[in-house]
Formats: sequence, structure tokens, C-alpha cells
Amino acid sequence: MSDYPDAMLMVERGIDEASVIPLDGNVCVIGKSSSADGFADNPYVSRQHA
Repeated sequence: MSDYPDAMLMVERGIDEASVIPLDGNVCVIGKSSSADGFADNPYVSRQHA
């Protein structure tokens, strides 16, 4: 097994705290929800955004 995630979301602007969000597994949820796989705290992002 690799130490690297299956895929990564590269954030170029809009989310200051995160520049790379690791995406592991078949389905990943990105949003403001604490249950999201990738947390994105931004006024334009919903709890389960993508």
C-alpha cells in the first residue's frame, strides 16, 4: 500500500486553510459538514457540496 491518497483535490483559491484535500475511497464528500471527507470552510460551500 502507498502512503499517498488515491487522488487529491488541488485548491488554487478560495479556501485559505487547505491547498490540497486528499480523496481516499470510491466516494468522497467535500463540504462544511464535520462528517465530510474533505472539510472546506467557505461561505460559498454547502455542508455536502461535492
